[in-house]
Amino acid sequence: MKRRFRDPFIAALVVSLLGSRAVYAQALDPSYLAEMPPPASVIAEIKGKDAEDTGERQMGAFMALIKMMDDMAWGIGHRYVNDADTSRLTPDERRIRLAYQTAYADLWHKVTNKEGHAYDHDRDLRNEIVNKFFSENFRALYLKSGGCTRTRQTPPQASRRLRLGAQAVRRN
Repeated sequence: MKRRFRDPFIAALVVSLLGSRAVYAQALDPSYLAEMPPPASVIAEIKGKDAEDTGERQMGAFMALIKMMDDMAWGIGHRYVNDADTSRLTPDERRIRLAYQTAYADLWHKVTNKEGHAYDHDRDLRNEIVNKFFSENFRALYLKSGGCTRTRQTPPQASRRLRLGAQAVRRN
């Protein structure tokens, strides 16, 4: 009787501990997503001065990871992606992005400061994340995508709409 209970329990424990990494071990599209850390690793590794600061830093880390994915989609894949338009995400990007957004939302419910998160756009935190979680090859690819050196540029079609809108305003 004990053996029947123990075997499924051990199997469930192993799956739960390895599950997030096992999913990432598959061939992902794009392939650089294989290095994106699971939310549990981000929560375990990113700490702050106190519980509130830790929650804020972890939320900022998830925002930075999402922005890194968006920057690489634009800089490498030439696909414009943002919070308002996720139609060009690959299924793997969508799945990982959703995991990060869910972790962010879970943390949001725990912190007392619901607005004005200090770490949501913090470059030092982004650099810490890049150095802590990613290989040298990934860092080189991220640098090549332009993610570390610039804010995301407007895609050509949006840039054209902005120019045409500005011309229309000047005529009126």
